[in-house]
Amino acid sequence: MKKIVRTLDEELEYLGNYLEMKLPKGTIHGDVRPSRLLVKGDKVVALLNFDIAGRGKFILDLATAVNALCFAEGQYDLKRFEALIAGYESLRTLSLAEWDAFPNELRFSAFRFTIARLNDFFAASGDARQQINRDVQDFYERLLILRREKDGGMESMLMAMATGYDYRKYQKVKAVERRSR
Repeated sequence: MKKIVRTLDEELEYLGNYLEMKLPKGTIHGDVRPSRLLVKGDKVVALLNFDIAGRGKFILDLATAVNALCFAEGQYDLKRFEALIAGYESLRTLSLAEWDAFPNELRFSAFRFTIARLNDFFAASGDARQQINRDVQDFYERLLILRREKDGGMESMLMAMATGYDYRKYQKVKAVERRSR
């Protein structure tokens, strides 16, 4: 437990120095995960349970979705990541600033859910604690991978992020936005 506390303290200090507040914001879901998706065939047809929706950074919402939907069997799945990003960018192109912030937003999301599950663990009793403990471990494992303290697919995702920003595509989107005003 001491190692977890030390890691979380270090992460809080790191993220306190990082947090970028000038990224695009709007209404976000806040907790995108498989149980919140209504799927028909191979298509997502609805996003459910907006109970913690609010105003926030779009990239944080996307990072939360990546942490929930692109992590399987103890590692990040690059194919899932690329499919999620392609779907997202078909509706809204990420800016260079968002691509730059993405790794830290992933860390913040994993940190946030680790802390939330720890809080749930200490508030619960009996059998519920076992499931919550697994959730704590799952999010803590993601955090260790994102901090590059453990293998788990982060390097391939970072490479995809580094090459994911297409300046020409972004400029076309901005030109269309200016024309529509």
